[in-house]
Amino acid sequence: MSKIPEAKLVAPIVVRPIIRNIQIPREIEPLVTVSPDEEFINVYHLYITLYLMDGTSQPVLNDDFNNIEKFSVGDGNDVWLRKLSINYFQPAVIPEQPTFTVWDIHCDYKVSSAETAFGLHTVFNADDPITSRGTITIVLRS
Repeated sequence: MSKIPEAKLVAPIVVRPIIRNIQIPREIEPLVTVSPDEEFINVYHLYITLYLMDGTSQPVLNDDFNNIEKFSVGDGNDVWLRKLSINYFQPAVIPEQPTFTVWDIHCDYKVSSAETAFGLHTVFNADDPITSRGTITIVLRS
């Protein structure tokens, strides 16, 4: 990648709980989707659905969309990804039968040119490195 195009937010980040106090048999992995805007060139919509244990702090999405990294996909092939992070703190004491809140995170961002990363590497940083995790989402263009 010759030049890394700058990316910036074009609307405020929205973080809101959508369902509280639900019981699920286990923690569900986060869902991350990103899609290009139908009207504006180089504008993307990022949606994240995150299940966090009740008592966890409100998740915070890092608004620096300019952290680009090369990610190996095996067989000597690499892809370029924008690295985002979501930070939160879990409760100090975990109940025997915890309940969860479903969080919705949404934002729109614009990239300065069409030459860009192929997707996002979203890292979910809990205060405990053992439970921190990540997901890779690829942007498909039609």
